[in-house]
Amino acid sequence: MKKKLPKKLKTFIKIIALILLAVFLIFPLPYRIEIPGGVKPLNESIEVSGHKAPVKADGGFYLPTVKTAPANVSLLIYNIFDRYADIHPANSREQVLSKRQQDEIISQMQMRVSENIAIWEAFRLARKPIDFEYGGAYVTDLASSSSFRNVLRPLDLITHVDGQSFESSEEMYEYIKKQEVGAPVKLQYQREVNGEKVEQTAEGSYIKLDNGATGIGVTLVEKTRLLSEPHVSINVGEVSGPSGGLLFTLDIYSKLAGRDLTQGRKVTGSASTLFTKNFN
Repeated sequence: MKKKLPKKLKTFIKIIALILLAVFLIFPLPYRIEIPGGVKPLNESIEVSGHKAPVKADGGFYLPTVKTAPANVSLLIYNIFDRYADIHPANSREQVLSKRQQDEIISQMQMRVSENIAIWEAFRLARKPIDFEYGGAYVTDLASSSSFRNVLRPLDLITHVDGQSFESSEEMYEYIKKQEVGAPVKLQYQREVNGEKVEQTAEGSYIKLDNGATGIGVTLVEKTRLLSEPHVSINVGEVSGPSGGLLFTLDIYSKLAGRDLTQGRKVTGSASTLFTKNFN
């Protein structure tokens, strides 16, 4: 005859099993999950001083958003059959807090660049005067073949190459392309140390990029400040990345020109905008 387990022991085993199941379900995995978020009405996020939105009720441009979260077992199971969810591997560098913070800052920088390009294009289309000040280029990534791989860091601000300053990143790239592979190169850059910007220099050599051009193996995002009248302010909260540029341009242009481009419809989408003018 089999002995029955004491009631208290059964309860204890059930509790332990539930705890282990809960721990298993929330166990972190080396993946991140992206799912569609809501939409942000740009009419509330973009202000052009002295110009109101000429849109009809309920019409306007809406910015789609994406939610990103580190994956655990339960989230992976829940989203693996969702065709709108994207599951990406997260390497060990992305799981380090400092690297994640850098990625977030870089993404915010890309958003600022997208905003500046959108404002520039909207003013150009509306034939309004606008200018900008170039302040250098932020490092966002370094190629494994770069001689600055172990010197520069993401968020360093490059201001000079071989002692020369530039009016735009395009001008910097054109200068670099004209140099010989293997020739020495000297960079001047700013690094934030304890909240202060510190001027530093680094020496390396020009390399041959995968496309055959001369380069330094550094991915950059330029730092600019727009000078426009009327003033434009864009506040989309914690949304980051460059893909809202086209909608920004259309919303700003509609306010500058006093034209309702949506004709009372709700318009959403995802597309970046490129400069159509060479600033060299």
